[in-house]
Amino acid sequence: MLYLRLSDIIGKEEGVRMKKITNILDYIAEIKEIEKNSGCISRQVGCLILSKDLKRLSLGYNRAPNRSFSCKCLGKCTRKELHPNCHSGEYLDDCRAVHAEENAILNLRKNITKEYYMIVSAVPCDRCAKLICNTNIRVIIALEDYNNIKSKAIFDENGIELIILNK
Repeated sequence: MLYLRLSDIIGKEEGVRMKKITNILDYIAEIKEIEKNSGCISRQVGCLILSKDLKRLSLGYNRAPNRSFSCKCLGKCTRKELHPNCHSGEYLDDCRAVHAEENAILNLRKNITKEYYMIVSAVPCDRCAKLICNTNIRVIIALEDYNNIKSKAIFDENGIELIILNK
C-alpha cells in the first residue's frame, strides 16, 4: 500500500509534472461532481478510469441497476431497512446499488494492452477490489480511506498501488 507518492506517477520533469498535477486536481474536482449523480442515500461515490497519460476513459457512480428505482427514488435505504444498525461497509450484498468502480469498469472500452489509473472517492470495497484485479488498472488514487483491510490486502497481493490522499 502506498500513501501519497504521486511523484512516481507524474514524473520528475517540471513542466510535464505541473501539467499532470493540474490534470489530477481537475479530475479530483470532477469526482466531486460525478458523485452528485448517485442514487444512494447513505454514500455518494464517483469513479474515473484514466489512461497512463491521464486521459479520461470512463466514469461511473453508484446507482441502482438499469430499469430499477434507486434508494433516493424510493426514499429509503434498502440495506439499512434490512439491517437497521449496520455501519458503512457492512452488508454490501444487500445494497441495491451497482458500485461506482463497477460502473466505470463496465463503461470502459476494453483494451487489454494498456494500463489504467483509477481515481475514486474512497478506497474500494473487497467486492470491487476483486473486480479491479481482473482489469489492467494498476494504480488507484482514493480521495479518502474506507477502512477495509480486506481490499487493501487484495490490492497488495495483486501488485496494485493504492494511494490514499486523506487518511
